[in-house]
Formats: sequence, C-alpha cells, structure tokens
Amino acid sequence: MLDDGQVLLGLTISADEFRRTALGLNRNAPIRPGELRVKIGNMSFFDSASSIREEPIKNKDGSWNYLYALKLTQADTNGDGKIDVEGYNVLDHIDPNKNYQISAQFTSLEFEKNPAQTKSGNYRDSYGEIKGNWTVHTSVNGSKIIADTKVYPLNKEIPINEKGIEGVLSIKEVRVSPVSIKLHYTFTSSKGNAQIGTQVGVTVKDQNGRDLFEGGSGGGTNKVLEMDEEYRNDKDVTMLRFIPYIYDGKRETSKDLTSDAFNLKVNNK
Repeated sequence: MLDDGQVLLGLTISADEFRRTALGLNRNAPIRPGELRVKIGNMSFFDSASSIREEPIKNKDGSWNYLYALKLTQADTNGDGKIDVEGYNVLDHIDPNKNYQISAQFTSLEFEKNPAQTKSGNYRDSYGEIKGNWTVHTSVNGSKIIADTKVYPLNKEIPINEKGIEGVLSIKEVRVSPVSIKLHYTFTSSKGNAQIGTQVGVTVKDQNGRDLFEGGSGGGTNKVLEMDEEYRNDKDVTMLRFIPYIYDGKRETSKDLTSDAFNLKVNNK
C-alpha cells in the first residue's frame, strides 16, 4: 500500500529445515527483511525511517509474517544513488492523470545465528545475512493516491506569549490517509530561541483523549522552527483535537495551552 508519505508491505518469509541448518539459524529466531528501497517512476527512496512489525504468532508452516513500513521522505531524484532531496512529500508531486510504476526491493535478509555455531563471541558475528534480489512490482494511478488522502485546510495563526517565548504558531493543514495523520506546523519567534530553552509544539488527540503521536522530525533556525509530525490513524477516529503546548527544557516540564486548543471532525472512511 502506498500512503501519502510511506509505503507499507505485507511480507511472509519462510525457510525449510535444510536451509535453516545450513545457515546456522537460531531455531527460535526468525529471518527478517533487510533494507528496503522503493522506486516510484524515476525516483528512488531509501535511508529513511522504517519499521518492521513481526506478527506475534508464527505460521503453521514455520514462516513469519511482517508489516514493513518505509517513510518516503528522502529521495534520489537524479539516479546517482545518493539522496538529494530531504523532507519529500509524495502528495505534492503526484500527477492525478499519470500511472506510476512502483518497485520495492530487498537485497538482503538477516537472521540470528545459533549460539553454538558462533565461535568469536562478538555481537556482530552472531548475525548472518543472505544476499539476493527480492523485488515486487506494481502500478498505481495518481488519482487513487490523491483520493485516499483527505486534506483539511486549517490556516490557524496562534499568538504565543508565555514566559521565555513569544511568537506565532502557524498550522496550515492536516492530511488524513487510511493509515496515518500528518501535520506540518511552524513557530516563528519574536522573543526567545525557537529551538532552545522554552519550545512550542502541538499535541494531537482523538475524541477519546488518546494521544496519537507516532514520530516526527524538524529543524530550522533560532527564529523559525518547522515540524513534521505523524500520528496513527485508527479506524474509530472521528475527531482530532489540536492542543498547543510549551515545553520548558530546563525544568523538563510541559504546559498545555488549552485556551488555544481546537477540534476538527474527520471523515475516516
């Protein structure tokens, strides 16, 4: 599945007893996928944040199921094998009238060796690697990617005037896909350092008060902070509550600015 900012793959990896013995595989350890590279059209995505979730129950035939997620935020746009664009946003570059060829490639599988066959005792030597080329191909229409992601304009400008920090928190929009919620916001300070000391941020909760945060990245200058944050999208989410907060880095305490909080109803179907 191709999301606004990530690709999701459902994988099954298996090995018969002969191959497990030949590899010196730890009997209770699974074989896991290595680094994933994704190509969409002429662009390649790699070296981005990724996660691998293994299903807790092994299949009856001894194989393992995984959900592999790779963020599509770092791109090689000229084919030289090096990342030349960071903070890439797929939705902003999709042509709704175009079909995109997509490939997802693994060149290695990883496993933990049987301790009895590891002589050196070094941690690195306890793991093995299987080289190969496992590639899946598909295509998707740009209109489908766009249709699956709902964009809600917010255009909020929230003045912040707290001890140690003053400025404006700007929230332009929120994007809701079938699996994730993405928020980009900036804070422009007129007093204080936007990245050091007292900092400004946004918490996103659902209608039941659950904090949906999963991860984020950001940067900027001492005057302007830019943040991209991602939140999990559970099927029962019908409302998002945005709560600005200030974080005191010295005391390591946080204060919600509830008077500036606001809600957004979302169509999560």
